[in-house]
Amino acid sequence: MTVHFIGAGPGDPDLITVRGQRLIQQCALCLYAGSLVPEAVVAEAPESARVIDTASMTLNDIMAEIGAAVAAGDEVARVHSGDPSLYGAIAEQIRRLKAMGIAYDITPGVSAYAAAAAGLGIELTIPEVSQTLILTRTAMKSSAMPDGEDLASLGRTGATLAIHLSIRNLRAIERELTPFYGADCPVIVAYRVEAKSGLGTAGIVVINKSQDIVSCISRIARFYKHESCGQCTPCREGSGWMWRMLERINKGEAEIHEIDMLLEVTKQIEGHTICAFGEGSSWPVQGLLRHFRAELEDKCSNLANRKIA
Repeated sequence: MTVHFIGAGPGDPDLITVRGQRLIQQCALCLYAGSLVPEAVVAEAPESARVIDTASMTLNDIMAEIGAAVAAGDEVARVHSGDPSLYGAIAEQIRRLKAMGIAYDITPGVSAYAAAAAGLGIELTIPEVSQTLILTRTAMKSSAMPDGEDLASLGRTGATLAIHLSIRNLRAIERELTPFYGADCPVIVAYRVEAKSGLGTAGIVVINKSQDIVSCISRIARFYKHESCGQCTPCREGSGWMWRMLERINKGEAEIHEIDMLLEVTKQIEGHTICAFGEGSSWPVQGLLRHFRAELEDKCSNLANRKIA
């Protein structure tokens, strides 16, 4: 009998691999972390299967369930968010399985950085711009980073960085990377990208300068508009307003005073919703306004020039 570590992807059930879905359909025990993996991802488990949310379970509890299932001759699906090989915390489980003499395999999934790039509609490795992508995280309350893997060391490479597990460390990231990338380097804060539920690990994708930053943020705003549950009025109405205003600016149909109106809309959303989705949707737009106002004004000036003509 085998324990199958399965990458669920960023959260959308459509983004799990065919192999991963097939394994879930075949296993008598399906374990998933409900805080990160939507229940819809494991909905294909057999009716007779035991489907257990492990969010409140200890490692010992999880291994006991696995051991009992294998002893009974059952296959086990252990479903993780994103790709299990990236910050998936499967190493400690694998050590236990080896000690127990239980076979295992790993089915990869779509990781957050790949989903973010897809959501933005961009390529991360553009010839003569960037051919190197570094996946990393920052040390906060988790384990320390190994020597030579601090942000300053990685920033010296000038490569595109995908920084995971760091949503609460943005100020430190900006402070450490600005000397290497410059204050005008486009940055995308990605959350729940291409997902109908949690992305699992919020991430930061550093976008190269060949991309239109206004267009990128507009796509992000459209995503948040689509994903809003609609419960809170500021989020339900405001996310749509942000996207429509950004689209007007991006198409050169807005006047300069609408930039300040856009900022006011973000402030009406931030801090006025039940969950953090309001902040998640407004912060990327606020970052655009704070760091790339000149780009916004350039697009608005197109309308002014047409009126003069």
